[in-house]
Amino acid sequence: MGLRDIQIHRTTVMYREEAISVRGISASDLFAVAQDYGPSIAILFGKFSSGEIDQNIKKHMAMVMSEAPDLVGAIIALATDDYHPDSIKVAKQLPGNVQIELVEAIFNETFYSEAEVKKLTESLTRMITAASGVLKEMPQSVSLNGTGESDAKSAS
Repeated sequence: MGLRDIQIHRTTVMYREEAISVRGISASDLFAVAQDYGPSIAILFGKFSSGEIDQNIKKHMAMVMSEAPDLVGAIIALATDDYHPDSIKVAKQLPGNVQIELVEAIFNETFYSEAEVKKLTESLTRMITAASGVLKEMPQSVSLNGTGESDAKSAS
């Protein structure tokens, strides 16, 4: 069986008479949302890593929704395959109980168990630690502008 033959599983949540179909979040979804909502993700990841948020993510969902409503809207939009500012706005305006049901459905489509959350966190921690080590080892003369001179030098 090839990848083209696989049907991505989805869960449907009803909002009044409208069906909202969501899938699990993929690695590319995480990277897309990280570009737009990196600071919110970093704060939540820090709380998760420090133990302030334990492995039972569902228990902490209200806190996440109140501290990062834009991120929650973005995740809902991603899981509906409609990642667009207008869709994020609509997702943020849905009633709280519908948002919670959608986030739970996305969570259940993304992770088979709470143990999967722990595995993902450990993997992300290793990757972030490795990336931090590489960044610390970079020579000071390397810049992100690709010229080999510091951005401050090129500005003068």
